[in-house]
Amino acid sequence: MFQGYILLVLAFFFSFFLVFIGVTMLEFCFFDLFLCD
Repeated sequence: MFQGYILLVLAFFFSFFLVFIGVTMLEFCFFDLFLCD
């Protein structure tokens, strides 16, 4: 039971981390295009 809770928390943090990386990459690409333009 406790192990399943830990896995759930890890999955939540991992998905949040992936979303954070995706948004950061999108911002970098947007600013890159803006600066290049």
